[in-house]
Amino acid sequence: MKRRNAGFSLIELMIAITLVAAISAGLLTAMRNGLLTMERTQQRLLDARRAMGIQDLVRRQIGAAMPVRSLCNRDTMQLQSYIFRGNGNNMLLVSSESTTQGARGTPRILFYRVAPNDDNTVRLEVVELPFTGPSSTATLCDPAPAVIRQPSSSTKPIVLYERLASCRFRYRNLSFDTLLSRDPWADLWIFPYLPYAVRIEMQPAPNSDTRMPIGPITIPLHISRESEAMYADE
Repeated sequence: MKRRNAGFSLIELMIAITLVAAISAGLLTAMRNGLLTMERTQQRLLDARRAMGIQDLVRRQIGAAMPVRSLCNRDTMQLQSYIFRGNGNNMLLVSSESTTQGARGTPRILFYRVAPNDDNTVRLEVVELPFTGPSSTATLCDPAPAVIRQPSSSTKPIVLYERLASCRFRYRNLSFDTLLSRDPWADLWIFPYLPYAVRIEMQPAPNSDTRMPIGPITIPLHISRESEAMYADE
């Protein structure tokens, strides 16, 4: 009687290879999906950190507004009203906070503006200029107090929020009239003193991936006294 040789048949080998290939494909698919999920999670975390960083930057810049006056006419050397002016789309101020140098750098002239995009959305951006004294604001002066001149187009703006459905600035006044008003926030600021606070109202555009804070950003100004007021005993 002849003994059968020990081993696998061709069918058994093909079945084993097929099972190993199926298991390997499943493991590779699971690993790929896991890596993609981890990458998306990391991207969301980075976007959230960036949004929080931008919000913190805006709060620090506007909150550190300085009560300085502008020198519009160098011949007469007469100081005009406060540099701080604003409407719904533009806001001009001088701040001790810089994007590149932080609070330890030189003061900056900040021009916040709501600029249109090509897809009927808007973006919020800021232009920074060095503030070396009242005369450095001469090019931004205008006889009409409600007019805010834009800086030179050669200065590249910093885009804070890219795709927004709407964005506007509002200003808080602590006068007696506004305290009795239902809406104490003004759309125009041309007063010869600093506002108590600034509010930025934004809405994201549909299908926008721009991460932004929920609700408006309300920023109280840290300095409210007049720059010419003297300290004296009462």
